[in-house]
Amino acid sequence: EGTPQDFAEAADWFEKGIAVEHPKAMRVMAKMLYTGSGGEKDPDRAAELWQKSSDLGDPESAATFGKILMEGAQGIEKDQARACKHMRKAAEAGDADCMWRLGNAYKDGTGVNISQEESRNWFVRAQQNGYVTPEQRVQQGAALYQQAVVFYTGQGVARDVGKAIQLFVAAAQRGHPVAAGNLANFFLAGLPFPGMEQPDYGEAHQWALRAMQWGETDAAYTLGQIYEMGHGVPADHQLAVHWYFTCIQAKDVKDDGDHRAKFKAMNALGRCYFKASMHDAADSKVDPDYTKAYYWW
Repeated sequence: EGTPQDFAEAADWFEKGIAVEHPKAMRVMAKMLYTGSGGEKDPDRAAELWQKSSDLGDPESAATFGKILMEGAQGIEKDQARACKHMRKAAEAGDADCMWRLGNAYKDGTGVNISQEESRNWFVRAQQNGYVTPEQRVQQGAALYQQAVVFYTGQGVARDVGKAIQLFVAAAQRGHPVAAGNLANFFLAGLPFPGMEQPDYGEAHQWALRAMQWGETDAAYTLGQIYEMGHGVPADHQLAVHWYFTCIQAKDVKDDGDHRAKFKAMNALGRCYFKASMHDAADSKVDPDYTKAYYWW
């Protein structure tokens, strides 16, 4: 803010914070190393920094690292027992999502011994701390979302894009996954509405991630575009391919038979495999694979 974006200089300052054991500096640097922002990816050091930041009491690091360990990720091996320990730290600090995840872990015996009592306690605490299930999110934002669609399309009313955007924002803020996905696309492309004429890639990225977390897997196509073209993040061929595959394979929360995003993701996969490291925005050093490109096209 107030200065040109410079990942390298930011990394230097974060390293100074890490030297004096500042947990937030560790957390942000870990994310930069994990995503490759401003340099090479280093998942080993990212994991080390998340671990240390969590040990120093940073609940956001505990939550992030716990979720990554629960599923495993590129360069970070799955370890569900460690995952639960980190998520417990975040949950005890008030993270409702981690509370709910712990409830599921104790219910299913994932990384911990099955305990119906522990499971029930964490589910109750999650609800008391405002956790909203995916189904509840859809219900809470549904009315606002439907109003937004009416004003955006002009169904029976004068078309009002500004009012529609306001309603989409209100629905998304209440956790409506499709509204969040729409916002991601709006911010990615820019709209003829005051304050939104130019793309805002940071907002697009954040809303697409939220939409994905809430079950709107069409947003994976948006994330694929962001990483393929390097919109606000370093271009990353592998992450782009990952998100396009996610869009194609995942079951969407809408379940409405509209597969346009999946078809677009297939076309984009073909493009990624055809151009690979020759892509204008990418520096992946990946060779083209014309067989895969032909298959997806």
